[in-house]
Amino acid sequence: MDGRIKQIDVRTAARWIARMVAADGVVSSKERLVIKEFAETYGLDHAYIIRLAYGISSDIEPEVKLASTSEIKGQNFEEFVASLLSDKNRFKLLAWRSDKISNGTYAAENLLPDLEIRHTIDNQKVEYFVECKYRSRWWDDAVDLSEQFWRYRRHIKSCQKELFIALGIGGTPKSPEEFYIIPHRHIYRAIIRKERVGEWLCEKTGEAFHEKIAQYFAAQ
Repeated sequence: MDGRIKQIDVRTAARWIARMVAADGVVSSKERLVIKEFAETYGLDHAYIIRLAYGISSDIEPEVKLASTSEIKGQNFEEFVASLLSDKNRFKLLAWRSDKISNGTYAAENLLPDLEIRHTIDNQKVEYFVECKYRSRWWDDAVDLSEQFWRYRRHIKSCQKELFIALGIGGTPKSPEEFYIIPHRHIYRAIIRKERVGEWLCEKTGEAFHEKIAQYFAAQ
């Protein structure tokens, strides 16, 4: 050996990072943040590296994962919502779950919503769940959450924590035209109706997100 350090290109390094974080079969929220920092530093698409890690951890080709447009949209919207939690004095992201289902079998943690948050409001800490839903448009001025909503309600009841639905409509998953943060108690029969949730329309900022959540808890 001549003692020289062999250099690799950034995308090859990204693939090695994806393989490392997927080695235990789980891509954690902290690992997602590391991937995002790496990608932003070197001008890469961090969503691609995350999908690559998921593909490796699931023993399937990343191209198969990339073929699922709805899954990519869902991940992008989750990342948009998570970006609103950047104020560490207010928010702590306790968990970030992503559904993994194979032949109808899914992990127990998939019974819980996407995000679990600890939020400081007027020097008091509250913990709650946020389930992220993106739709390209309203259908008959409504969004049907189907049986998934009831599943989440059953499981959060034992946790004694609130559940909010983060709903993005139109635009793109990373910048929806309309963004709502809706308490689950304001949703009837698993249907979100546009005329009933106007008060929960939220600007796309961390401050507005904080205010909506604080508004809800102040009324309890």
